[in-house]
Amino acid sequence: MSALDFRRKPESSANTAGRTRRWIIGLTLLLGVTVVIADRAREPGAWRWLDLLSDAADEPPGVGVDNRLRPGEQDEDSLDRFIIKMPEAAEDPEVAQRRGYFPGVNSDLFHSVRDKTLFSSDDHASSYNLLDVLNRTAERQLRAAAAKDVTYAQLFRQPRYYRGRLVTVSGRVAGVRRMQLPSNQYGLTHYFEVVLYPNVRPLSPILLYSLNLPEGFPTGEGLSEKAEAAGFFFKNGVYRSGDGFRIAPTVLTKTLRWEKPPPPAEKPAIEGRMILLGIVIAALLAMVTAWYVYRQTKPTAAPLPEQSPNFDMLKEMDLGNETVEDR
Repeated sequence: MSALDFRRKPESSANTAGRTRRWIIGLTLLLGVTVVIADRAREPGAWRWLDLLSDAADEPPGVGVDNRLRPGEQDEDSLDRFIIKMPEAAEDPEVAQRRGYFPGVNSDLFHSVRDKTLFSSDDHASSYNLLDVLNRTAERQLRAAAAKDVTYAQLFRQPRYYRGRLVTVSGRVAGVRRMQLPSNQYGLTHYFEVVLYPNVRPLSPILLYSLNLPEGFPTGEGLSEKAEAAGFFFKNGVYRSGDGFRIAPTVLTKTLRWEKPPPPAEKPAIEGRMILLGIVIAALLAMVTAWYVYRQTKPTAAPLPEQSPNFDMLKEMDLGNETVEDR
């Protein structure tokens, strides 16, 4: 009985050559994919998903806010547009300042403001008073007086405390649209409705009504611009979303603070063709290398002897054997 042989059999040269070819072709394809990804990575927009992940990671646990508008909190038939009328007489600025409000803010007008509603006639006097103060005050003064680190949850849960007070909000602007104002004695003709998703809770927006926008700031929907604003918190307003009406803190601002991103570098028209040419050259080099390896490692037949066999010698040996047998 023959013994079992567990020793590893030597691999044939044909298998070695095939594996080498596959390895070289795989490396070539990986090189091409790496070149394409590296070219795409130079685009600033390709990395915006990292900002979204960073914003989501900054959200502290346990601060969820249900901003859905419950039935009975707002009669849909009474929803009004943001139309501002003439304000009532403002109180003495010194009195307002002693109450903790910015000079010029008439806190007596806040008694008619209702949360969890759209802008209505009850909001006209107080909102116009705040917009007038914003329009007449330098932006640097507003920023210096605004409270810092005010969160979405604080504005949402404590609207009476923050109403008419300067706060600073920051996050990512998702949409901007220009709205017209009726003729008024203050000379205000329009405002911008800005949808801002704060950093601490990116799924729930803050609505900004801004008198101005920074130069070059984009408008429309589908935006993703980091911005900051100092303004007066006004109320928890209502906006229409895909699943019904929702509640959002509303802040009146003078403008936004925004750092305009540098313009993307212009790519030469030949650059794309150069990348494609590089991939083709790499593929050709891989094919040539694979062919060379195959030629060097493919199995070959044993070489034939240089001299033909001497059959005469065999014949003499046969004759010799016959002579021995005869004896």
